[in-house]
Amino acid sequence: MFNYHRGKYKDLQGIDRVTIPSSWIQATEAMDREELKNTTRKENTPETSEDDIMITLEDPKTADKDDPSLWAEVDDPKEVGFLLRLRNRRHFGQSEHENTPFTQEPLKKKFNWSATTAVAEKVLQGDYSDEDLEEIQRLFVDNCRRVTELDSLSPKITIADLKGMFTKWRENTSTSPSGRHLGHYKILFSRVDHRLPEDERIKAQQKDIHQLYADMIKHKYSYERWKHVVKQMIYKDQGNTKIHRLQVIHIYECDLNFILGYKWREALHKAQEEGKQ
Repeated sequence: MFNYHRGKYKDLQGIDRVTIPSSWIQATEAMDREELKNTTRKENTPETSEDDIMITLEDPKTADKDDPSLWAEVDDPKEVGFLLRLRNRRHFGQSEHENTPFTQEPLKKKFNWSATTAVAEKVLQGDYSDEDLEEIQRLFVDNCRRVTELDSLSPKITIADLKGMFTKWRENTSTSPSGRHLGHYKILFSRVDHRLPEDERIKAQQKDIHQLYADMIKHKYSYERWKHVVKQMIYKDQGNTKIHRLQVIHIYECDLNFILGYKWREALHKAQEEGKQ
């Protein structure tokens, strides 16, 4: 077993270098400006964005991968970190960079980032109309109409739900930046030997954990540790260091993962049922 795991991970390589389009080299000139902004900005203000430092980046996918003159390798740790941040801002902000309708005016202002405007509420009620919308945009808005009552799903979860999830979950899954490892939950909700009676102390701890989650859902409370997510990056292809061939893995708390997955599955089933009516 140990030999298997050693072999499984021995070829994994940390990101110590990236290959970027040659046109990106000028982007590193803004690195010191970004660092200065981040060290002088007021506390609790948004992190410096790519737009703040006015960087235009070529799409790596459009560069000829077989022409070495169009690529440059960067191995300076500071520059690698800076370029990865730029890449991720663009990657996770594709909708805005590609000028999709709801990230541009006037829809951007009408709906805002969190869709909490009066216009957004009209869309949910099915009462919104806009003659300036294109047909595909109008179709999208029409299908955003609310078809079920708010909070129509039960907020409850059971100890059986917790047992069902944690006992089946692979223990070597990367989770929980806080250190509350998945293995802690597995040992708490798993029966080591079904021939033995359940330990009353274990059952009491299961009830306590369950009650914490039940109260959290009921009162719509989010634990502080749930607000911290680790973004891990790995090479998709062994030996390929091109910056667009990187994979981002978001690592967050396993109990948050459980609740989101469980309730999202319930919501999808509910939506399918409502759609058939």
